[in-house]
Amino acid sequence: MSDSKYKNLMKLIEIAIPRFEEDGEEKSDRPEAIVDKSSEQEARNRARSASFQPSFRRDIPLLDEESDSEDSGKRKAPKKEDQPINLHQRIFEFKFTVGKLRGSLFRSDPREAKSDQLLAELIAEAFELDYYLRPFDMVAELTLKSLSVDDYIEQNSAPEFKQIVSSKGFNAEEDKDLFNLKFVRVRPDSPEFHSTYEGVDMNLDITVSTINIIVTRRTLLTLLDFVLITFTNPEQPKAVDQSAESTTVDVSQGQPESQEVRKIRIKSQLKSIALILNNDG
Repeated sequence: MSDSKYKNLMKLIEIAIPRFEEDGEEKSDRPEAIVDKSSEQEARNRARSASFQPSFRRDIPLLDEESDSEDSGKRKAPKKEDQPINLHQRIFEFKFTVGKLRGSLFRSDPREAKSDQLLAELIAEAFELDYYLRPFDMVAELTLKSLSVDDYIEQNSAPEFKQIVSSKGFNAEEDKDLFNLKFVRVRPDSPEFHSTYEGVDMNLDITVSTINIIVTRRTLLTLLDFVLITFTNPEQPKAVDQSAESTTVDVSQGQPESQEVRKIRIKSQLKSIALILNNDG
């Protein structure tokens, strides 16, 4: 993905998204035809009465109310007892696995005289997403085995400085996953809300093994320039300074009612981060 392709994609998405507000205004401006519903209903009733005329009468038999009530009492189905809910039964389950994910970052030439320049390449391995829903809670687990970002800006760097971000080398444990995340959300009416989850609605566990970051001056400045050109608009006019006038707000009225306090527990574990400064070598 290059900066010019990203901008063109954003323009295409903006054009393709329909604007429902304008369509609603156009429909409201159109006059609607006035239909007399009473006359239309009378015409239908006349047509039905003319087409359905019985040629003879039939005697309707009378039913015995006592016998009917006795039969209905006998036919009553026995009530079924409420079955206990299985707390750990998975109502919905979703799994998503990617063996290897590769993404490239390009920078286009403003004059379009040269081909796109490759800046960096991201490689992620063994990505897994596991989500399941149960009667009283939902769980989402995310796992990433390894991650690396290769540098293609600095061509003359040593092989050990070729990766901007990596999860291998520099005393990293390669047999462990780089990133683990587990998110659990529990309903307050769950039987295990206090016994298992200790009255906490949301639990977030994050584990990161080892991350190595190599900072090279030329690479860092080039990536910052790419971000500023791609995700900002330098031609956008500056916002007009508004006059700072003192405003008073009445807080006494319209205050929301006190709601139940929700709790969230976050557990994070990071083994090590290695930051290496490369002096253009």
